[in-house]
Amino acid sequence: MYTDGEGICAEKAYPMTKKTYTITGMSCVNCAGRIEKKLGETPGIDRAAVNFAIEELLVEFDDAVVSRDEIESLVTDLGYGIKARQGSGELRFGVKGLHCASCVATLETKLQANPAIIAAVVNLAQESALVRFDPAAIGQAEIFALVTAAGYQPQADEAAEEDVARAFRLQRNWFLFSLALSLPIMATMTMHGNRTVGWLGLILATIVQFTAGLTFYRGSWFALKSRSANMDVLVALGTSAAYFYSLAAFFGLLGGHGEVFFETSAMLIAFIRLGKYLEARARGKASEALKKLLRLQADKARLLVDGEEREVPAAMVKIGDIVLVRPGETIPVDGEVIDGR
Repeated sequence: MYTDGEGICAEKAYPMTKKTYTITGMSCVNCAGRIEKKLGETPGIDRAAVNFAIEELLVEFDDAVVSRDEIESLVTDLGYGIKARQGSGELRFGVKGLHCASCVATLETKLQANPAIIAAVVNLAQESALVRFDPAAIGQAEIFALVTAAGYQPQADEAAEEDVARAFRLQRNWFLFSLALSLPIMATMTMHGNRTVGWLGLILATIVQFTAGLTFYRGSWFALKSRSANMDVLVALGTSAAYFYSLAAFFGLLGGHGEVFFETSAMLIAFIRLGKYLEARARGKASEALKKLLRLQADKARLLVDGEEREVPAAMVKIGDIVLVRPGETIPVDGEVIDGR
């Protein structure tokens, strides 16, 4: 017996072989529909279901009528990549060092470049990542090493909540530190003729540039290594232009009339650190509110496929699936009761 998307039961005319594949090259849900339609029209294939979000293809077929090589050729002819899946693991962990959407794209690209990683989704707001992978080819340590190589800091779930508070305190302290050193430069910015004041501005701006501003250089390095650009690159370029121009002007390398702008680089870093502080504060509040909402939702669902139970993330449930909910369990999705009460 088997169960189709309508919940109707029918007898199998022949024994079915089930195979799961990873599909690459899909750009939208229409791509998934093309693959399903092409395979569904092929004799010997009983069912083909493509999950676009996790790039997964599940095929039920009669291997006496159609071979696995033929199935792979059908998908390849449509312009997509296909690879048989030998099993999959799932890892969710926190990620520190994400600044913008470009960081998300860089990390996802870095992770998905590994052939053992099936799918990688990075959430900027929650500073987290969800990775599906082949446990026979890669493990948590190797995944964390890939994240570190991309310039970010992976964290296990148990450390995530503690780190939110630590990140808030760190951003607050860096802002106060850079502001404290920048204010004296701002207060004396009109006294360019005084050499003593000039040396004070140089020393304070140098400290700010290479302490509070060091994180932007570090982020820029990893971004450029990955052949991409993010906010860190822009900040590093802007503050470095002001600082190194002022440095050259201060020592007379640009002639006798070169003006110095040490206050510009220092205050830029202070303002950006203020933004980071406010962002960390808002993120902490949003993360806590989001966690409270997520606690109300079931994160797993138990699908009933051909009489077999299969536990999957609730986000993978799609229209037509049959979900089994036992007494006392949270219902993971909206649906129609077809059996039970």
